[in-house]
Amino acid sequence: MNRIILTAIALFTLSFVASATPLVSKHDVSVIVDDNISTLKVNVRSILNQVPYNELKFVLNNSAKDLVIKNKGNSVSFKFNREVQPNIYYDGGLLSVSSHDLLSGDILEFEYKLDIRSANYWTPENLSQALTSKNGFEIGNYSAWLPTQLSNADFDFDIKVHVPKGYKVLGNGDIFQKDEQNWQVKSTRKQFDVPLIVSDRLATIEFDIGASKLAISHFGKSEKELDQIANDIKVTLSLFNENFGPSTLSDTIRFAFVPRNNKASYSRKGFVAINTSGSKVSKFSTIAHEIGHFWWSGAESSQWEDWLNESFAEYSALMAIKHKFGDEVYRKRLKSFEKVSKGSPAIWQIDRSSDLATIALYRKGPLILQRANKKFGQKKFDELLKTLMNLENKNTASLISKLKLFMSNKELSWFENQLKSFQ
Repeated sequence: MNRIILTAIALFTLSFVASATPLVSKHDVSVIVDDNISTLKVNVRSILNQVPYNELKFVLNNSAKDLVIKNKGNSVSFKFNREVQPNIYYDGGLLSVSSHDLLSGDILEFEYKLDIRSANYWTPENLSQALTSKNGFEIGNYSAWLPTQLSNADFDFDIKVHVPKGYKVLGNGDIFQKDEQNWQVKSTRKQFDVPLIVSDRLATIEFDIGASKLAISHFGKSEKELDQIANDIKVTLSLFNENFGPSTLSDTIRFAFVPRNNKASYSRKGFVAINTSGSKVSKFSTIAHEIGHFWWSGAESSQWEDWLNESFAEYSALMAIKHKFGDEVYRKRLKSFEKVSKGSPAIWQIDRSSDLATIALYRKGPLILQRANKKFGQKKFDELLKTLMNLENKNTASLISKLKLFMSNKELSWFENQLKSFQ
């Protein structure tokens, strides 16, 4: 498979969703950014939700040093294996913490220093708009800057950030500027990721979109560009609301158009980060895909079941492309998907860590859904979408079991064969 094609598709998004039982109910975080924008001093107080026998396992960025872990003022033993990458998406090693003397409700305290260059999504190679490392950084789950559970699980967080003068802070939730150098970001709903952006070039503009507010953060976009982006987001939200049912998001929805040319765009509950690369259609498709995740999330993202997140979000993006650009651009997009995915492996049980899984989930999956719409008819296909959205346990077996209520055995056999096909 062409490496350029694989890379381009990989840039679209990785949308993580909570699935595991949370080890931590809340993280209280304190971060101090040094004046050179080179080091983070991090203190994390984690309220334990449950305590597995023997040890707690986390992912932590490999650059973490001077690590100390305490409970009730006493040191807690741990092992930090930087040679093991326990989650395919996170740039971190395996942190195993002894749990022999811990109880549910205890507070585990982590103290360490982090090299910003090792955790930063912005690198000298991908920075755009004439930014340098001195202009700030973007970190989150991918860099495992916090002790992160091996499988995604939701928690609350309250993060206090001390920055050099002139720098601003952006995160997912309510944002407060305490004074010139101190900021606070509080989660408004349970999350499994704490994205954090700090920069002296950061600007934010807000728009009203019905019951919600739309906050667009950027690094030098013109008023014309921002108006177009805001309109694209509003129209896409309206389109998806009409076709999939109202989104559950009702407070501020934040979009950050980050100054980098690669590293995946991503969607969290109420927060989206978009990179700057791609054509006009591709940039719009990325926005629509990430908005799609407001509806399509919940399946385990590190397994093949992630097709229930990514293929449905990309199918939604195709709908939005047709709505914005018309049939000709839509058909051209479909043909490009067919060309790229021809002969790709089956979605069913595919190794999610494989490069070919990217093709299968982001290109082949949407094509299967487009065929399913034609074969089942709009009414029955809409019922399929509704069934997936309402699934408590989002996996393919559960979906197919529910589809039996209104689909024939022949239809279900066709659908399953599509997922198992190499064509």
